[in-house]
Amino acid sequence: MRNHNTTWLLLPAALALTGTTPAPTIGGARRCRSRVALASSKATAAPSAWWDTFFAPQKGPLIVREDGTRLRRGTKDDAPKIRVLWAANVAPNSLGAAWSHGGIETAFVYRKKRDGRAAATSIVAYDESRNLAGFAAATAADEAFNNLGPLMAWKTFFDLDDGRPRVLLGPVCVEASVRGAGLFRDLYEALLVRSSDLNDVAEGVVLIHAENHASLKAHRRLAGCVQRGEFASDDGRPFVVLALDLAAVRAGLSKPT
Repeated sequence: MRNHNTTWLLLPAALALTGTTPAPTIGGARRCRSRVALASSKATAAPSAWWDTFFAPQKGPLIVREDGTRLRRGTKDDAPKIRVLWAANVAPNSLGAAWSHGGIETAFVYRKKRDGRAAATSIVAYDESRNLAGFAAATAADEAFNNLGPLMAWKTFFDLDDGRPRVLLGPVCVEASVRGAGLFRDLYEALLVRSSDLNDVAEGVVLIHAENHASLKAHRRLAGCVQRGEFASDDGRPFVVLALDLAAVRAGLSKPT
């Protein structure tokens, strides 16, 4: 295993899942993790009024879970809630300070590069009470903030001359009260399969605090996940570098659950 010392980092660690909470229950039974993917379904119930007003002008969600949670692409209007959830759940396992509102708009809101590739994109999940239940983000590996300071360390684990398009995946965050109910998987399915934003990307790079065992376990369940090594932050905390073969991940996420 390769080790590297680093000093500071702009990109937060991938996922806040420490201290996992049992899935919520409905009528004494564990909540079902199943969901309906609208991108390919032939017939679904019409969105309720709160969806039409709260998420206008978006045409509809990418995924609707049986508990009513709806997943869609993030917009700049989501930035304040993303920042609050990130600070409460991801920050303890992060290499950097909490994102500013403007930083979230830069790194989490969908935009393209001149060559047509996605520079950044994200998925947000809202429950029926309009609470942000989780989010997942991805940014192009050649974005400026992914090539500063200690973020340079991830490059030493990859052959950057192999021609494979890459993104840095994360953060991925699931609100504590709904962990263990399958939202992590749904966020990745919406991000990598349903949105089509990253269809031209071959590999995902994920940076996770080595003691965030729940996050590591969740990512290692994804098909095509390989650990490349570790590096240390300026205060000595170890972070794990994972590589995701996105073709394998998409194939696994496309299978019925």
